[in-house]
Amino acid sequence: MTSPAPIRRWVLGLALSALAILPARSASPYTETFASGMNGWTNSAGSVWRTNTGPASIWGTNNATARVILPADLLTRSSTLTATGRLFTAAYTGNYSAAGISLIGFKISVENDLLQDLRLTVLSGTNGYFNSLASLVATTNTVYQFFFSLASKEAGAWSGSEDSLFSNVMQDVTRVDIFVRNATISRAATCRVDDIVVDGLQSVSSLAPSTNDLLLLTGTFLQSNVTYLVEATPELTGIWTTVQSVYATNRNQIITLTNNGPQLFWRLTIP
Repeated sequence: MTSPAPIRRWVLGLALSALAILPARSASPYTETFASGMNGWTNSAGSVWRTNTGPASIWGTNNATARVILPADLLTRSSTLTATGRLFTAAYTGNYSAAGISLIGFKISVENDLLQDLRLTVLSGTNGYFNSLASLVATTNTVYQFFFSLASKEAGAWSGSEDSLFSNVMQDVTRVDIFVRNATISRAATCRVDDIVVDGLQSVSSLAPSTNDLLLLTGTFLQSNVTYLVEATPELTGIWTTVQSVYATNRNQIITLTNNGPQLFWRLTIP
């Protein structure tokens, strides 16, 4: 079995797959892996996205992705992967606040050429917020993973509509877009997207003592195969110090820590 290349992760803000087709606009925690097809994701403009197995050297063995080939052409070198609420993309539309969704993210790789533009946009009608990410995808044949807080416009470093409209948009999301544009017209580029996730922000839900001066933290809303940092501080206004790293294998996971004695506050972040 070929091991995939290391994934480069970016997170802005605070650092379940469904088995049935969801009704229209019923926001729900979900991760689209494209293992069973496009599942309602479509291209609202530009070249067509289709499911395709990514190169094993980058994505691992038998890893399905949504793939688009961006031609070396001035007029057709861009495309938008869109969730409008059809089929499984219903999980990405509707009332995020009521569903407890406060995080959105995805993985992406490019082959043959870099991107001139990469934008993730969350829309409600004509209002919306976006993050421009092309400068962060610095090399080809590398999987990058992005996470963004939806707690507020500031928390997720979003651009777009006024700050005061952010909560309204989160209560009625009508579309999610991932826009890509080839950097040059001299050669075609292949772009792959996978693991588009909407979920709650990672958090510590409970703290319990154990034997031998150990503490048990319960981490919740964790994304599988992502490394988190456990940080602690004696005061909420103090400096947070990294205590240890945790590799998540489950959405909810017990984290064992050494009890150093004094009262501490704990949190989870993504490096």
